[in-house]
Amino acid sequence: MNQRLPVCLVALLAALALNLIADESVPVLPAVAYPEGYRSWRHISSAVLPPKEGAATVQPSKEKAPAPHGLIHHVYANEAALEGYRTGHFPEGAVLIADWFVLEPRGPELIQGPRKSVNVMIRDARYSATGGWGFEDFQGDSHTIRNIGPKAITACFECHRRAAQHEFVFTTLKENAPVP
Repeated sequence: MNQRLPVCLVALLAALALNLIADESVPVLPAVAYPEGYRSWRHISSAVLPPKEGAATVQPSKEKAPAPHGLIHHVYANEAALEGYRTGHFPEGAVLIADWFVLEPRGPELIQGPRKSVNVMIRDARYSATGGWGFEDFQGDSHTIRNIGPKAITACFECHRRAAQHEFVFTTLKENAPVP
């Protein structure tokens, strides 16, 4: 019998045990769910993002739709998020959606084209590393293809830190827009 086999087996088992111990110390956060029915929620705002320099010459990738004419997004808020806009504090369960679309030319106008992604922010204290917000970006019209997952700190929260004074939320309601 090969003398190295038991040593290798012990080393492998030790490595697996250490990996399991290390994984238990890192909390596994729940995945952010796709927000069914969000388009019936309160529309908060829309914004156009102009094309990036040289976007028209970039070859489209399989993962992301090209946006040579820019993007438009619409922000929606559930009832708990509306309370946050009213009071200045977003409670547990507040959900904000940014629904992103590629802009396409139609004659002299730019119109909303295919969906690029659906960004989700959900207020949940379990996401303490990201200011109490869970983040996800669902690709295109998919309810299951996730672009963020465990990368929320670098992919979302680093930018949202700029809005720390407004609980990491960029949008605000217009003063003359009544909140139901």
